[in-house]
Amino acid sequence: MKSLVLAVLLALVTVPGAVAQSTPVSDKPYFEAREDVTTFAHVIAVDRKTRTVTLWTEEEEDTVSVQVSKDVKTLGKVKAGDVIRITYTDMISVRVDTTGQAGVTHETMRADAKKGQTPSLQMSESLMLRASIIAVDRAAGTFTLRDGEGDEDTLRPMFPENLDRIAVGDVVVLTISQSMAAVVEQAPGRKVTMKRTVSPQ
Repeated sequence: MKSLVLAVLLALVTVPGAVAQSTPVSDKPYFEAREDVTTFAHVIAVDRKTRTVTLWTEEEEDTVSVQVSKDVKTLGKVKAGDVIRITYTDMISVRVDTTGQAGVTHETMRADAKKGQTPSLQMSESLMLRASIIAVDRAAGTFTLRDGEGDEDTLRPMFPENLDRIAVGDVVVLTISQSMAAVVEQAPGRKVTMKRTVSPQ
């Protein structure tokens, strides 16, 4: 894990506890933020022989051609005039656990509609980075993190009072996740719109 990642951990974990925080599970520093983007696209054409779908999206204000995998069993239900609703979600959270080990966890997920169901697709990817707190120097106003590769960084929190909320042996956990959900709405003539929201949790 690079020192730049640890600097990002610092920048996030040292916000005051009340900022962008949902229900905390402990008195440890915690931060969570989320962004949702929903957009619609029109199906312009479907070439079942080549498994190519041509879309017009408001986000790009242009047409795009998408090659559909043979793993997708619902292409036969998609037709010109359909509308595809696509929702993107980005989340980032930082918490401090009292137990655990430094390291990195990467996960991916994909779920396609089964044959006969409404065409849909869900995809997600998450990255969890964990770094151990190996020193807290309240006099100097710093703390030291060690990542899973053994690299260490001594950092100074923006809010020094957070040093009283952490201890040697705690583990800082940064989780970054991205997901996409798409569903075909067989509603010819539906107006294409885009909605963007940012909602810290």
